[in-house]
Amino acid sequence: MTTEKYSFAWLLLFLAAITAYRALILVNYDLTLYIDEAYYWVWAQDLDWGYYSKPPVIALLISAVTSVCGDSETCIRSLGIILYPLTALGIYAAGRELAGGRVGLWGALLFISMPAISLSSFVASTDVPLLLCWSWALYFFIKALHTNSWGWWIALGIVGGIGMLSKYNFAIFFISGLLLMLVMKQYRHNLLGIKPWATVLIAFLLFLPNLVWNFINDFPTITHTTEISGILDK
Repeated sequence: MTTEKYSFAWLLLFLAAITAYRALILVNYDLTLYIDEAYYWVWAQDLDWGYYSKPPVIALLISAVTSVCGDSETCIRSLGIILYPLTALGIYAAGRELAGGRVGLWGALLFISMPAISLSSFVASTDVPLLLCWSWALYFFIKALHTNSWGWWIALGIVGGIGMLSKYNFAIFFISGLLLMLVMKQYRHNLLGIKPWATVLIAFLLFLPNLVWNFINDFPTITHTTEISGILDK
């Protein structure tokens, strides 16, 4: 019961400790930017709705942090250290909504302490905003299903649109959500209402500028993805 009652306080304490520890490591992390990070930094010098291989959020985030702390590798790579604790909070909120504070606490702790997340904390990548949007979209989706309130569906649409502008993989979230409502009888009625489709519309409208940018520039991201996948070579 003590863990349940103070789960959020314990989480904040752990996040503060691990963030301070990782920040200390980052300050002494003497490695130049790897090629993708360098690309993202160049993009951040000229903000647009899209770039050759990625949507715009990573460039926007780098532009935001470098405007505060400069163009050093440490500053650019601070994204993960700043945003991953917020992602853990989203996981905590989702877990608490589903099964209580203790589950939320352990879910968040397992996430933030995973080796892959520890490594990713020192890399400026599109996965950082993708996972942030995914965790909070999951929480908003759970709340929307439980309450069917316009506020939660709208919040899901906004975060979903930002998620799509972070990394195109976020489309899997929408596909998974629609399949969940289709398969589970208690949520199937939502598909007959306007709210989930309004969510999709909001996300699409936020994502639309990137589609327009791709259209104007002959869809470079699709061409790039096709090239690296080797689909046309098979």
